[in-house]
Amino acid sequence: MVRPGDWELLGGSDPCPGSIDDVQAAARTWQDNYNILNEVRSGLASSGITGNGQAVTAVRTLLNRNAALAGAIADRAQSNADVFFTWGGQLTQFQADADRLLTQAIQADEDRQQALALMAASGGGIPTPTLQSPFTQNTQNAPASPFPASTDAGLAGLLEDQAREADRQRGQALLNQAQQHLDDLSRQADELHQAHQDAGNTCAKNLQPLDLAAVTHDSGIDPSLPGRRRRPHRVAESG
Repeated sequence: MVRPGDWELLGGSDPCPGSIDDVQAAARTWQDNYNILNEVRSGLASSGITGNGQAVTAVRTLLNRNAALAGAIADRAQSNADVFFTWGGQLTQFQADADRLLTQAIQADEDRQQALALMAASGGGIPTPTLQSPFTQNTQNAPASPFPASTDAGLAGLLEDQAREADRQRGQALLNQAQQHLDDLSRQADELHQAHQDAGNTCAKNLQPLDLAAVTHDSGIDPSLPGRRRRPHRVAESG
């Protein structure tokens, strides 16, 4: 699944990186390894060798030892498969949450841009309403207006200024709201990133090493061949 490329609104980088496909592939590989090793364990454990001779006993002991060793490695492979399956589910949820935050951030940024446009427009002209003062109506036999003719223009200018100020204040309120929303989304993205990191580190610590020394040490299996004698050290003769 391709991740979004632009995270500038939430700090500049994907808060929950990682390839779900790669994690799921790793989980399946470990599961396949477990299945193979478990078959090996079953085959070695069911060899059916009987007898009491020294050679027969040594072979049977070796097969049982190898069955136990294959079983110990198989258990670790299953454990690692479970770790990757768990991390795959967690990563899926983490990335879904990150995508949701990004969608909300894009909408909040659009709201911010609209607020800025409204504030910019409030600084320019708006259509002046056509007003007719009741004091200058030319009705028949009406007395002359005691107010100067500039009263109409002054009233229109006042209304225009008030409309611009109302737009500016509304734009400022919308801008503050959008910016506050973006700040909150950025905070949530930071918290999500930390949770993603903590969960990933926990999964990494739970992975089991498969080197022979670690397996034999943790399982208590003797890695040496049964019945094998160590060559004695030669003592140097003093001359």
